[in-house]
Amino acid sequence: MYIIGDNQQVVPVGEYKYIQAVSVSEYNEEINAMKKINLTNSTTIDLTEYLSKIIEINEINENNIEGYIKSNNTIKIDENKDFYITELSLTYNGEEKNKIMYLSIDGYVLQK
Repeated sequence: MYIIGDNQQVVPVGEYKYIQAVSVSEYNEEINAMKKINLTNSTTIDLTEYLSKIIEINEINENNIEGYIKSNNTIKIDENKDFYITELSLTYNGEEKNKIMYLSIDGYVLQK
């Protein structure tokens, strides 16, 4: 399974003061290991629920993935930080849905 999100050139930064580009890759991990993904030296994010939802939607109808990623491309990290996803690639084991074979995610940490 391979999924690619919307790679946008313009990032809405509105109420944020700082923006930092990040790129993360993970290989051969259980989905529960996605609880503390290091985006920066001081910022971690829990992607467990987000990735589980993507897998769930894909299992129902692969055509709905792009819409979900586009409409849910900002994840709250804490009160002052959000993670804005610009591109996401995901490969998981079809038989073991909780096994992430490959994850690559690009985006921006936005800080208020």
